[in-house]
Amino acid sequence: MIQNPIQNNHHKEPIIIRFSSFLNFSGDSYNKVWHSDLQLRRNMQRLVESTSEKSQESWARYFLGVSRGEIEQSNFGGKEQAQKHLFAYLQKVCNSVAIRLYEKYHGSPTLWRQYQLRDYFQIASLFTHNPPELLKNFRLELPSSIQAYARERIQGKVEGEIRQQNQHLNRLKYSDWGLLRNVEQRELERALQSRRTSASVEHHIMVWQCFKEIYVSPTSQGNRRLHDPTMALLQDIADCSNQRCYLLSYPAAVVEANNIKDMLKTCAQALRDWHTIHFDYPDTKMPDFSTSAHWDLVSQHIAVDDATDALAELAETEQWQWINSVLTAALTQLPSYEQTLLKLYKQGLGLTGTQIGLIFGVKQFKISRQLQYSRRKLLKDLVQECQEHFQIQPRNEEVKQLDSPLKSWLNQYCRACLSNILEPVVLGITADDREMLRQHYRLGLTEKEIALNLQVRATEVARQIAAVRQQLQEQFTTAVEKQLELEANALSHYPQPIATFVENWLPSYPFAL
Repeated sequence: MIQNPIQNNHHKEPIIIRFSSFLNFSGDSYNKVWHSDLQLRRNMQRLVESTSEKSQESWARYFLGVSRGEIEQSNFGGKEQAQKHLFAYLQKVCNSVAIRLYEKYHGSPTLWRQYQLRDYFQIASLFTHNPPELLKNFRLELPSSIQAYARERIQGKVEGEIRQQNQHLNRLKYSDWGLLRNVEQRELERALQSRRTSASVEHHIMVWQCFKEIYVSPTSQGNRRLHDPTMALLQDIADCSNQRCYLLSYPAAVVEANNIKDMLKTCAQALRDWHTIHFDYPDTKMPDFSTSAHWDLVSQHIAVDDATDALAELAETEQWQWINSVLTAALTQLPSYEQTLLKLYKQGLGLTGTQIGLIFGVKQFKISRQLQYSRRKLLKDLVQECQEHFQIQPRNEEVKQLDSPLKSWLNQYCRACLSNILEPVVLGITADDREMLRQHYRLGLTEKEIALNLQVRATEVARQIAAVRQQLQEQFTTAVEKQLELEANALSHYPQPIATFVENWLPSYPFAL
């Protein structure tokens, strides 16, 4: 039996696992298992034991420096080993990107059938198998997180790949008749060959050719959303096809208008189905989990990467204190109206641009433009301070790198402002209600367990928690309107963002009695 090399390093275990484990989708698209590479794990154990305490971000920066040749390291594998550790480190980021894109495109009428969760993860991993290339423009001296920077880069590359693979999607938005008017013969032939016999393909192509000759779209209608052809038009297409039957390499039966419509519908469906993308696993660039002697199952749960992970590590550094100082000063220089918009938007209360526009009586595009302008001013101040502090001349890549800590900081700042409004509201409820919320949100107890602890009925616990939650939401709404100087009841039409903020905030509140 192989001895666990990290059993005596409990406080260092998450770091060792993070830099030596790979994610494998086994079976269906949602069954995920983490496997640890034993060689990488032993190597990581030796590294953490030979150095002083470091964060995951520090190790990522160290391995990036080694893989670039900027840091000398030969005792533990050199550049090649450093690259493997970085690849493992980015697996969690790939998982986060995959989940984000799966949720983003799940409502798409075409993409949801083509890409499962593991497909997004597979594409993301292929872009990270060479971390030095992915991170070639990352400046180690700048105050930003590799994890946050990599997340934006990977997501951009995956979405670019999806667009490249699905250039046909614009045409798939056409009606069946518009699609048939805008397809090339060779493409239709290849689509039909996957589902029809060669003789049948030949006949369908002839019918399609007659359709293109006879069904010409009206100028005002265009080619995209063509309406169904009339029965008279279908009969004309049938007559055309029947007259050309002698050109076929086999005897064909006479077709009528109804037959023509079915055949053309078959052509359109074949085109749509033909563009469905399938992936083969495993890819040669991905770890091979079939050699069990080289891998060990990671029993510890590796949480989904979150935007706050990188921020939490960065917050412990002097760099974060510097970023916080710079951006706090910059934000206080913004007009109060702009500060309010930022606190109401996605990084704060979670309202959409349209909802904010209705509150202020402004068009949605003007709200979006104002938010972008405010963020650009904050980013400009951060870039200028970095230019002076680090003695660099920022290029576009450096500006993009600094955008990640800005997003993280803005998210934390706006939510902290709203938390400061919500906390007095929670303190205003009775001690008994706070204790019930503490057991439910902080301890994660069920209603039956809480009822047993408090010697009441479970139905009473459920009713009281719902009532207190509603009370908090209403009082929090009023407090936000007052603090942000909004009109009374300005937020009353948007209870869902309020409820979501309160529900996400309560598990983190200490509930000190």
